[in-house]
Amino acid sequence: MQKLLRTLRQPEPTRAGLAIDILTERLREPLAVDPLIDLLTASSDAAVLKQAVRGLGRLGDVRAIPPLVRLLRDPEIAFVVRGEAASSLGKLGDPAAEAALRAALTDPLPSVAEAARRALAGLHPEEAA
Repeated sequence: MQKLLRTLRQPEPTRAGLAIDILTERLREPLAVDPLIDLLTASSDAAVLKQAVRGLGRLGDVRAIPPLVRLLRDPEIAFVVRGEAASSLGKLGDPAAEAALRAALTDPLPSVAEAARRALAGLHPEEAA
């Protein structure tokens, strides 16, 4: 387990991404939450960030909400990462996540606004119909 957690810091994006997938999809390892949150500020690689964000959504830990909200709101972050942040926030289903998603509906990037709309629709399918 520790080796996988250390691999999150690999400069090689493919290795870090594989470790993220193993920890969050196959193992559903709760010990990965804090290192993944740390990775959100330590990495500048959009592919790694997107996978870390997706992994946090899979793990479903509410500690991920504040950093995911920061990513969603930051126009300097790659749009693919911001869209994935919206999706992960939708999976968390917390009121703070929902408020951030509602605010993102008016994002100037259509892909981010659409990701927020889809995430909200997943939270409230009766309203999406």
